[in-house]
Amino acid sequence: MTLYTWRCCSRAIPTVKSPEQPNRIEIYEKTVEALQPEVAKLMAIMHFSMTAIDTFCNQVRRLCHHEKRKEFVSEAYLLTLGEFINMFAVLDELKNMKSSVKNDYSAYRRAAQFLRVISDSTALTESQNLSMFLATNDKIRTMLKTSLAQIECYEELLADVVNTSLHMFENKLYLLPSEKHMLVKCKCTEHSSHYWDCLLTFKSQLPTVFDSAISKLKIC
Repeated sequence: MTLYTWRCCSRAIPTVKSPEQPNRIEIYEKTVEALQPEVAKLMAIMHFSMTAIDTFCNQVRRLCHHEKRKEFVSEAYLLTLGEFINMFAVLDELKNMKSSVKNDYSAYRRAAQFLRVISDSTALTESQNLSMFLATNDKIRTMLKTSLAQIECYEELLADVVNTSLHMFENKLYLLPSEKHMLVKCKCTEHSSHYWDCLLTFKSQLPTVFDSAISKLKIC
């Protein structure tokens, strides 16, 4: 994943020290040239996150429809929803912790505004959206919670995801560490009334959550 391996590119680019600097236009041009491919990746991450949230919420809405509530939802389907939630949590935390991403985009935007590369209204709107997406911590979680809040009885479906994760965790029905970690992040909600916030426990908090789960299940 791009965010895992992201290193600050703007540090290697000379900065304009004053408005009177003779080569400032050349520096800005090279900045845009160097960072444009990386900014395109960030834009793709934002669009992917929004599309994934829409897809997830559409599935939740379909399963929470009053005609569907009494129908059986398979374990595999519930785990797939859990994997979605895990992905949102990891993406959000990576975005939060990578200050280099914000620095690179700030450098690109500063140069692009000087050169007036971003001129049409659509590009300006996209640029502003990306800026807010990167600058706001937990933005993916916030968008997800806002979308889910519009779905009636979504809590019941998420409770099924939690119960399935709890069952698989307690019975060690997993093969890979990544599967185990996903179950831990879903399982921990059993002990919290604010279970949606807990369900999206971030990767940086995982050791604490895991220790707590182990203690409560007496698996030490």
